[in-house]
Amino acid sequence: MTRPVEEQTAVEAYIVAQPFTGPPSEGWACGNCSHENAPGAPVCEGCRQPLPVIALWKAERCIQEGRSYVRLQWEVFEAEHVRIQPEGLVRGPKGSLNLYDYDSDSYVLEVVNAVGSRQLAARVLTARPRIRKFSCTETRIELGFPTIFHWEADHAEQVEIFPEVGDVSGASFAEAMLTRPGEYTLKVSNASGSVTARVSLDMAPPEIKSFYGETGELRLGSPLMLFWEVFNAERVTITPDIGEVTGRRLMEVQPDQSIVYTLQAENAAGTVETELHLVMPAPTILYFGHETGLSTEGEPLELSWEALNAREVILEPGGHRMGPVGKLKVKPRQAFTTYTLTAFGPSGTESCSFEVMRFPIPPDLLENIEPTQLYSDMDKPKGNVRPSLPDTDHLEADIQNLTREQLQLLRIQRAQKLELTDDLLTLERASLRSEVQRAMRKIRTLLSRNQPTDSALK
Repeated sequence: MTRPVEEQTAVEAYIVAQPFTGPPSEGWACGNCSHENAPGAPVCEGCRQPLPVIALWKAERCIQEGRSYVRLQWEVFEAEHVRIQPEGLVRGPKGSLNLYDYDSDSYVLEVVNAVGSRQLAARVLTARPRIRKFSCTETRIELGFPTIFHWEADHAEQVEIFPEVGDVSGASFAEAMLTRPGEYTLKVSNASGSVTARVSLDMAPPEIKSFYGETGELRLGSPLMLFWEVFNAERVTITPDIGEVTGRRLMEVQPDQSIVYTLQAENAAGTVETELHLVMPAPTILYFGHETGLSTEGEPLELSWEALNAREVILEPGGHRMGPVGKLKVKPRQAFTTYTLTAFGPSGTESCSFEVMRFPIPPDLLENIEPTQLYSDMDKPKGNVRPSLPDTDHLEADIQNLTREQLQLLRIQRAQKLELTDDLLTLERASLRSEVQRAMRKIRTLLSRNQPTDSALK
């Protein structure tokens, strides 16, 4: 059967020639002169012509890029014909031949000249593997990024890279996500043995690019987003209370007090960390009070409030403990009552006061106040002119409450005060409410100057 062959030039440098064939071990007859020669004679004693000499004859199984073939190599002297069996191929005195379609494990080289012939058998042996190149495009391992190995090898049946990579037979490069610095070994094997080559890689330490909160301050009861950016880390943790966050870049937290978070990144090369300080501000009372601050005697008044960063609030008088946002109906027992709201939080306290005026003023509180004291220079009526206000069902009585004459009639009208107060406090006109509040504040100031007793304020 004719087999495809590929001719090669003379023997390559890495091929080691077998020893020359020695002289014949038996007697032989010269084909040129028919002289019978004694055993061991390399030259005919009759015609002085030499027998052919086989200097090199080798058969190797080779593997290149996953393809297997047999390479035959030879070199002969004093030969007129060179034949390779069982292929029946005729060749020159020196050369090499690659057989890609073969089924024999032994080949015979037959050389002939006019004096005689010689034969030498060669068993097919697998060529030892050889690594021509092994390298890496990077010198440092970066976690999360591939490392690329390149190699060139001959006669390889199996190719492995370890640790961490594994079998890469049939390829000339491999990408791997490495996690450990150190030596990486390329091992090339076949039936004749194995060879290895090594490269050393180190690892960059982890790097924390950023670690911050959505805002720089905490707000009690509200969540906060933490953000971070870490490179080349095998493991990432946040303490306290959170734990491992490898592979993540953000997280929602809701601490109830000022806190210091520590972000720690580590790999085989070392550990780095950074801190984030988050501050819980002291409580802030955003609002505390009532729309008007005027209370009708005998009727409840609703106070409302809102506080930030507070766990609870206490309203005095009364010692009422409540949440940071709420409302409460109170009944002032005095003509002028100061309510104090204190907010308690993880970072301290804050207090705010609001004065409620009970209307109308009890007549006995006005005994020591001269009517003229209720007016400043700007408030004094000009001639007989009296302040004018829009008419309503009870407007005349309301107007009297704001004049000097009304102050003198307060004792007489005490029986009517509930009706008058209800009408006044339900008026929709803001200007009238403002006048009432102004008058009440003036009365409060005058009472304070006259230093009434506690019993008189009740």
